[in-house]
Amino acid sequence: MPALKILHLEDDDLDAELVEERLSAAFGHVEIIRARNGAEYLQHVGDTDLTLVLSDFKLPAYDGLEALTAARSADSERPFIFVSGAIGEDLAIDTLHRGATDYVLKDRMDRLPSAVRRAVALADERGRRKAAEAERDALLESERHARELAEAANRTKDEFLAVVSHELRTPLNAILGWGQLLTPDSGRELLLKGLTTIERNAKIQARLIEDILDMARVITGKLQLRVDTHQVSAFVANAVDAVRSAADAKNIEISLETAPGLTIVGDADRLQQVVWNLASNAVKFTKAGGSVKVAARRDNEELVISVTDNGRGIEPAFLSHVFERFRQGDATASRSHGGLGLGLAIVRHLVELHGGTVAAHSDGLGHGAHFEVRLPMRTKAAEALAGRTATPASGAPVTRRSAIDGIHVLVVEDEEDTRELVQLLLQRCGARVSTAASAQHGLELVKTRPDVIVSDIGMPEVDGYTFVRRLRQLDPADGGMIPAIALTAYTRELDRRQAEAAGYQRHISKPVQVQSLVTAIEELLPKFL
Repeated sequence: MPALKILHLEDDDLDAELVEERLSAAFGHVEIIRARNGAEYLQHVGDTDLTLVLSDFKLPAYDGLEALTAARSADSERPFIFVSGAIGEDLAIDTLHRGATDYVLKDRMDRLPSAVRRAVALADERGRRKAAEAERDALLESERHARELAEAANRTKDEFLAVVSHELRTPLNAILGWGQLLTPDSGRELLLKGLTTIERNAKIQARLIEDILDMARVITGKLQLRVDTHQVSAFVANAVDAVRSAADAKNIEISLETAPGLTIVGDADRLQQVVWNLASNAVKFTKAGGSVKVAARRDNEELVISVTDNGRGIEPAFLSHVFERFRQGDATASRSHGGLGLGLAIVRHLVELHGGTVAAHSDGLGHGAHFEVRLPMRTKAAEALAGRTATPASGAPVTRRSAIDGIHVLVVEDEEDTRELVQLLLQRCGARVSTAASAQHGLELVKTRPDVIVSDIGMPEVDGYTFVRRLRQLDPADGGMIPAIALTAYTRELDRRQAEAAGYQRHISKPVQVQSLVTAIEELLPKFL
């Protein structure tokens, strides 16, 4: 048995010594705390190290039932044994009903060691059972908590899918509706209104899809950066320009303050996406006639980009969740603002990929919001890129004639609407365009010696990867060295690397952006610049 620490309430010295002798003989060293009266007993009965309590039944000014009550108040499981010569059989049984563990008559003191063993063994068994029950309860609680989290995740997923369905169908409804409404007989005013609406809603849908793809890349850890040295003013200004029309439509004043000469090492497209998301959110949640301020400055070795508005503001309870994915301050069907609840989660991830932080502040509903991004201006990547020039801004619209004027472009695309769209866009920029509806037809048209090839990847029978591999197997004189651009809906970083490994020099994602496509062609054909 383990070492025993016993509190013994006994007013008679001889009886106390007899108890100590019996226990010492049976168990060796035993620590016994002697209490001669109720006051001394109450000083020690709360000791958590006690193994058990022994108590006489009748004492001057104090009795055993009071001692039992005090012991059970201190520890309901600790063994309690009456050792008394005054207790009768009926009274002893009554004490057991009241919570005593056992009783030993003083004229049968030889029973005391056995009673102690039983009491301690019983207490140990109760302790093990209680620990097992506690462990079981902890497991049940853990399972309950896990189930609640899973149910909450399912509710969030269901809400998100409902929002995705709504958000994607809303611009699609406008696109299809206006597409059916417009006819060759439509007046110029109606035609312009319809085309503007279709373009605006197509851009909204493309942005939604890109957000979903970006979040998929975040979750799988496959969102990567293309790092270079960039002028801060360029990508910040491009982001603000991209939301200016939305601000103008709501008569919102949007201002930009950028300290001169700021450069940073990072992915300019992703940093522009960060600023665009924050500025777009600010415009979305600001009422007509409000204001949005975007600023970029240097604070020691950090670039600080801030977006401040005087719009709706953020509820205090939601402020700590504002950068979580799939979370929206108002996800109900009656909410007044659209979106998937992904933009700020993507912002946080992009900022963290650049080694920075982003924080949100608001004094509550009706008091606007302030978002602040902090990015290191000098990193190890900056040292590796020392001496390289900053990437210039390239946000100018494409004119009807450009540097690809007269260039012969072969477009290989199985989807007819996309093929005709790319053809018309390039022709408006002055290019001569041949088209092929399959990879096999495209290889035949290579004989016409186009200056550059623009090809889809996902085509039936022979895909774009196989097409470009077969192209590269041709002799240079037969067109094997013609530069090729992959224009595809496969937009992962893995897809880009796979396209370049197959033989493409550039990888551009759909939906087609004419400026990106023209720029890629210009970069591949420096002799025409």
